[in-house]
Amino acid sequence: MSDSSARDALLDLKLNYVKQLCSDKIYARGLKYYKDGRVSNQLIQNNLLSCQVQGSQFNYDVNIKVENGKLIPNCTCPYDFEDFCKHSISLLANWIIHPEQFTDIDLFFEEMEKKNKDELLSIMKRWIHLYPDIVLKYYSNQSLKGLKNKLQYIFSFDGSESYDVPTIIQELKDFNQILEEYEKKNDLESFNNIKYIVEFCFAKLPNFDYAEDIESFIEMLIKIYVKVFQNLEVDWTIKKEIHEFNLKIFIESPTDTISEIISKAIAIPYFETEMDFVENLILNKIELNKKNKKSEYYLLSKLVLLILDLYEQNKDYEKFTYLCEKEPRYCYNRYIQYLESIGAFDKAIL
Repeated sequence: MSDSSARDALLDLKLNYVKQLCSDKIYARGLKYYKDGRVSNQLIQNNLLSCQVQGSQFNYDVNIKVENGKLIPNCTCPYDFEDFCKHSISLLANWIIHPEQFTDIDLFFEEMEKKNKDELLSIMKRWIHLYPDIVLKYYSNQSLKGLKNKLQYIFSFDGSESYDVPTIIQELKDFNQILEEYEKKNDLESFNNIKYIVEFCFAKLPNFDYAEDIESFIEMLIKIYVKVFQNLEVDWTIKKEIHEFNLKIFIESPTDTISEIISKAIAIPYFETEMDFVENLILNKIELNKKNKKSEYYLLSKLVLLILDLYEQNKDYEKFTYLCEKEPRYCYNRYIQYLESIGAFDKAIL
């Protein structure tokens, strides 16, 4: 299907058709969300509609494209019982009832292509005056390139050679200032930059004989990462990816100290949906490692203790006790400590 025929398909949409895409309950909720004015940042480009919808807890990014004559929805909310959620229905309702509220990106580019250099510069100056953050984002992208180069430089040294270590340490001190700036901003862009640094460092560490100062830097890096993560407000789709990453670096942590720090980003109180996701993430990793004969006892013990921390933080002592009794090999001492704390030592499975 061509872009023009896909656009025609969008223009021909009717609410009666949309009502058939989902259950009555989702349709009613989606229509109400639209009527309540929860839809914003409406855009259309080629065969794609997009917007942001204000949910009960988060703002969700929604897009719907026409592909082979079908509507393909995508939303960052966790709802997965039907193809279309209430947020995607609210987007379609907005498009059908008030298509003029959508900014046409194709028309915008067509207009810009007609401008000469001076006109484009004039438009850019006007936008920068109104939205100075554009400049900050541009330089942020440039500084991230410089950041990556600096990381490559630091880890190009062989830490086992003592004459290289002072140079590395000085570079890491300079790096601390960059991290502190990211911590102050405490936004998704800053978090992603810190996450990139963590990922890069962990990828390099297995081949790097690092000194004590470098270990201290990694610990400081993880502390900042955890602190920014705990205050981060993002859509559920992004949050799930971060949880998966957190467990990955917990498993790959080169020292117990670093594992303990990153565990503070995993074993924390959650809402029910998030708790279920993190719990299943760890349990699946435990079962996977139990099936692998090469898995080390230390890793399994580490994962079991992590999920016990999770249960304790969320005050789920029924699951805490069940897991202790199911996997005493990996957490017996922890179980005894718990029973002693509640005055039930006599119930221990000896």
